[in-house]
Amino acid sequence: MSTPQITTRRATLDDFAALKAFDEALIAYDANFDETLNAKWPESEEATEYFRDRASGAEGVAFMAEVDGKTVGFLTAVMREAHSYRTISQVAELESMFVDPAWRGRAIGEQLVEHFLAWARSSGATRVCVEASYDNSGAVKFYQKMGFIPYNILLEQTISPMRS
Repeated sequence: MSTPQITTRRATLDDFAALKAFDEALIAYDANFDETLNAKWPESEEATEYFRDRASGAEGVAFMAEVDGKTVGFLTAVMREAHSYRTISQVAELESMFVDPAWRGRAIGEQLVEHFLAWARSSGATRVCVEASYDNSGAVKFYQKMGFIPYNILLEQTISPMRS
């Protein structure tokens, strides 16, 4: 039995359908941790523009992970301006990442993050960030293993709107 060939590469516009399909899987998975996620977002015009921008490199970047030519994961990222109260000018943000559950535990996520970090460095970033749902302990542990540390915490509360 041969060892599967795992490759990670920059996405192109030819990967557009796969990016959207994997984002649908990501949103379905993350819905376990965030009830406010819109399952229809990947079908929106905004999502279409988002993935075209990442795949083309027009704004940000997308990476694809493949095993023997079959797509098994993706990662998207963007450079954004840091808040004006910070001493750095920009931050590379890992926006989304998903690896097919059948292929987890084989260093595919690690390869995707390493490609992201290399892209961030070559883009001039000195800081990178990622956001994960608080209850998604698997993702939090993975990102910490990859060198990310807790920095900010976003707290939310559901409230009832005022009625007139």
